Amino acid sequence: MATHSRMRVVRCCPKCDNLDVRRSHRKGLLETFLLPMLLIRPYRCNQCKSRHLNFAFCKKVGTETNEIDAE
Repeated sequence: MATHSRMRVVRCCPKCDNLDVRRSHRKGLLETFLLPMLLIRPYRCNQCKSRHLNFAFCKKVGTETNEIDAE
């Protein structure tokens, strides 16, 4: 059984480094139309309430890794 290794980008708050972040509502035309094409989404920290942009494919810490059977 082989483990598929891929680069993991951790989704955390750039202001307080808290890992408890959630997706935020999109505001304006830039966040509604342009940023989704670039796979960037707005997020909000649940601790300090700051809002930031991050890649949509980021994984939260603690998610299971995908394993590929190499038989």
